[in-house]
Amino acid sequence: MATEKGRRFVKYLKSRFKSHKPGPGHEAAGLFSTLPPELFEIVTWYLKTADNSSFRLTCRYIEACTFRYWTKFCLESIQTDLSERSYRSLKKLLKEPRLVPMVKKFTVKETNFSGLGKGFKWKRTQFDRRLVVPQPTIQEWLNIVRALPNARSFAICRPVTAFDANEYKLITASDAVTVILAIIIGLRRPLDSFTLDFTPQHRNPIDLTRLNRQDFLDPGFLMAWNKLESLSVRVKLDNPAVGDYVFWMFHEMPNLRRLSFNFEDGKEGSWFMHHVAANSMECKFPLEELRLEKIHFESADVIAGVLRNNKRTLKKLEIVSCSLPHGWWVELLRWIGDNCPALESITLHCLKERGEKKGYVHFPAVSETTVADAGGVRFVYHSRRWPVVDRRAPMRNFYISYQGPKMGTAITKLIEWAEYIRTP
Repeated sequence: MATEKGRRFVKYLKSRFKSHKPGPGHEAAGLFSTLPPELFEIVTWYLKTADNSSFRLTCRYIEACTFRYWTKFCLESIQTDLSERSYRSLKKLLKEPRLVPMVKKFTVKETNFSGLGKGFKWKRTQFDRRLVVPQPTIQEWLNIVRALPNARSFAICRPVTAFDANEYKLITASDAVTVILAIIIGLRRPLDSFTLDFTPQHRNPIDLTRLNRQDFLDPGFLMAWNKLESLSVRVKLDNPAVGDYVFWMFHEMPNLRRLSFNFEDGKEGSWFMHHVAANSMECKFPLEELRLEKIHFESADVIAGVLRNNKRTLKKLEIVSCSLPHGWWVELLRWIGDNCPALESITLHCLKERGEKKGYVHFPAVSETTVADAGGVRFVYHSRRWPVVDRRAPMRNFYISYQGPKMGTAITKLIEWAEYIRTP
């Protein structure tokens, strides 16, 4: 009975898809060979990485059908915790010549509360316990990355559960920064993107005693950094010294296209952005995309100063959970409308106002205005009840986004619709 139902189901699926050419291994795939390859690829969209790998072991036909998706979403970016176990897995990958060129991103991130660098012996200096560079363990990881010719993107991510105990058998996320910088310097390979994502914790997420500022001035690092196109930094800037290290990263990038800063409401974020606006490092790059998140600005002039250096090239702007003194957001929108002619996309989310009047900026008219009444501009917006604890509270539009050719009209409408709502 079950077999008969299965046959009817396969027959139904065949009737819903166009005829297809049989792929490799279809002779031994049984009923699976009668199904189109696109169906198996759709199935992989809903599977996790581990389940996807198990699904591909079903038969050669399914393996061939899902190969394109698997290489793009599971192999293009590899993740490691710098452990010996991860090292052995990557060594096996290097034995597959067909797969090696497909790896484009190298991400360091702790998994399963196991810490970083487990299984290796990490040499440290005797007094400050900083990693010794060079050392055999770092050289082994350098050889792994060097064997991946297209790995030109790096990311260091520290989740909330990161293990940071001072042990000789493990390294911290701050140590991982030293390891990746040593790899970049040793590779002397131009980079496409770099991500530093440190989820904030109770104390400062970066241990400055484990970093060496001279790494940022090494010729090998500068050569790789010179071609960087995308930079994303998420750290809690509560310490001016941490801002100095981020500031050293923010130089020698003439080809930078995409930039993202998230300072987790750190009190030094405003100081850092003030120097960026003043262009203290004399940075010159054709920035096209800019994302600012969780930063306290002293005035709209600081944001305008950041945008002024790239107003002719900027195409996409996102401002998320940032704060300004009362009344400055409308002035900023007016400045953007007058000075950013190339802008094609703008996203505003959870704009805060501080000072004697603390609150948020929302756009109530966007949910009440038709596209025709908005001058042909179609906004994307999200509504939520606020205050959240009050079930009878009205819906507010704190998120609004527009992408299209009528940016001037869109900015005008945003200025017209912006309203201030005070924090209860």
